[in-house]
Amino acid sequence: MEIKDITNNLDLIRKSRDLWNEFAYLKDSDSKQDLNVKKRYALAIELHYHWKPDDDYELVKFLMKNEVVSRRNDPYSGSADSLILISYLLARYRKPENVWLFEEAKFADFDTYCGYDVQFLFSAGVEATCRYLERHGITEDRPYLFENRDHLRSICTEEDIEKFFYELSLRFPTRIEDERVETLFDRAIIFGDDQEAERLFRLMEEAGEISDASLYYYAKKIKNYDKAIHYRRKSLKTSTKEWDQASLLQDIAELYCLKGEYANAFNTALTWEPLLKHLNWKETGLGRSLIETLLDISLGLHEEDDRKLSVTAFEKADSMLKKSKNITILLLEKAVLCSEKLGFSDLQRYYRRLLNAERKRIE
Repeated sequence: MEIKDITNNLDLIRKSRDLWNEFAYLKDSDSKQDLNVKKRYALAIELHYHWKPDDDYELVKFLMKNEVVSRRNDPYSGSADSLILISYLLARYRKPENVWLFEEAKFADFDTYCGYDVQFLFSAGVEATCRYLERHGITEDRPYLFENRDHLRSICTEEDIEKFFYELSLRFPTRIEDERVETLFDRAIIFGDDQEAERLFRLMEEAGEISDASLYYYAKKIKNYDKAIHYRRKSLKTSTKEWDQASLLQDIAELYCLKGEYANAFNTALTWEPLLKHLNWKETGLGRSLIETLLDISLGLHEEDDRKLSVTAFEKADSMLKKSKNITILLLEKAVLCSEKLGFSDLQRYYRRLLNAERKRIE
């Protein structure tokens, strides 16, 4: 079943457990990614809009179990909103026995450990959940609950839980007409609906209520790089801090690279050089981003047979690399590739030694 078919087949999905397997965690043998992660999110959205609490409990719990397995095995393929929405659907049943599943979600990966709301564990009510846990006991294989077993009642209040549900109800309206345009845009991107994403982007532009920084982000998402450059240049005109200016210029140069306009990217890179004299960039993410962009420019210009500019871009990257600290493997790999393409054998050996040493250090 395709994502586009879910809406018209929602009642059939509800009734047929065989169809539920269409939404189960399924690991791709090549990419190792969950092939059904987007379909599961799409189904959760439809269940939310067409909520039937008497019919949907087992299906929602099935989705939740598979979402947890997916996050545990492939933490980068899913949407944070997918896990939160499915958790919200299950939490609305206020069943204490789901505390175990919510705890599994919290420990699914590093991001959920840090960011998954503990209120889900107590969504049946603080007192009801604590009484349930007292009856059933908490073992060491339940790390969060076991670690906090002596003060579970002090983690949240009943008021905290009700406030949490209210906030979730605002985040997830029950009608598509009440959704924020930004939410619908993000979903269009996730589900690969390019035409809808472009339509929603135009709506956001016309509304005039969204920041230039956000419009840059959304334009880049739909690969409208001209628009993205436009909004970054608008931000640059009003920027007063040299650090921010360098960061904005790096974004613009990167966008030109994505467009395949490497000469424009190179000219943009030249404009951040005077700013670096006043910045402590040598141990920062910004510094590493600037270097990576210069290496990308060099490689792009090499492919265009513009050796002169390619060499100049690489020399600038090389100079920055030799002043930098905490150089990443990615940067060293690109430096090796650039020096190889340009025929700089000494530099190739130099960066190859650094690369091998960094790999050995990490191992």
